[in-house]
Amino acid sequence: MTGPTGDFRTIDLGARRTESEWGKTTQAFVERATAAWFDWLGWILVTGAIAFVARTSGNIILKVLQGISLALLWSYFQFFIMSIRVEPYTTRAYTSDRKIRYLWILLSLTLSLALILGCRWLINDVVETLAISPPN
Repeated sequence: MTGPTGDFRTIDLGARRTESEWGKTTQAFVERATAAWFDWLGWILVTGAIAFVARTSGNIILKVLQGISLALLWSYFQFFIMSIRVEPYTTRAYTSDRKIRYLWILLSLTLSLALILGCRWLINDVVETLAISPPN
């Protein structure tokens, strides 16, 4: 079974591996998670830079660009969460049971909304700090 983007991000809780295999699995996870973290952080910082310039200049086009950026980031977070699959269970977003599927979709919407609101809070806090800081 695959998600809308192809493969699931699988977490296999029932896997039987040696200590060496678990070490390699953990290392691979940390490397992928670190790369994803800094990609996301870069996206958030770029959106923050757009927000800062939009606020200081009052440019409506930059404000629209900021809104579009946040909407796309929220959509990305939503589909990322929906693509996670925990083994030996199946991902609930792609099950045939409607109640479970809708509940999983609601959960992914809620988590992605929490992530984007956290990003927005971070961006606003940084922009506010930069806006009130006197230039050196």
